[in-house]
Amino acid sequence: MLKRTQSSLLTLVLIFGLVCPPSLVAEQGLQFREESGGRGSEFISSDQPKSVLMQVTVIGAIGKPGVHWVPVNTDLITFVALAGGISPNNKSLMSIKRKVRGEYQNYVVDLEDVFESGDAIPILRNGDIIHVPQYLGVISEDVMRTLSVISTVLSLTITLIFFAERI
Repeated sequence: MLKRTQSSLLTLVLIFGLVCPPSLVAEQGLQFREESGGRGSEFISSDQPKSVLMQVTVIGAIGKPGVHWVPVNTDLITFVALAGGISPNNKSLMSIKRKVRGEYQNYVVDLEDVFESGDAIPILRNGDIIHVPQYLGVISEDVMRTLSVISTVLSLTITLIFFAERI
């Protein structure tokens, strides 16, 4: 009888987790952290009971791409920090796709401009999709390493020839 009760409770918990949206779960005081499985990731960033969460999706050159459940009224900078930050050597330019009156609109935001100009930090809304484009330099890192080695060897060779002629 005890095993049957435990099995029923486990089934109930699993169904509750699949059926109830995280915003309801947060309102009930239950907390989740990070769910990673297969190809996608889902992150829940709230440790305060009864907080209402909203869904924000981020793709591209960011530390933790995926679906994020964050507190309502989270600003873009806080969200970027929760999402693991922008990938190194990347630009701070990003776009926010937001549904307004049934139609999607794109907003381009440059975080450096926000910091330098003192403009208001954009507040995210439920359902926002953020794209952080991957910055691809003109020359790849491998080519830069190869050119660096070649230039070092060439510089040493020219220096040796110069000193050999003086002796």
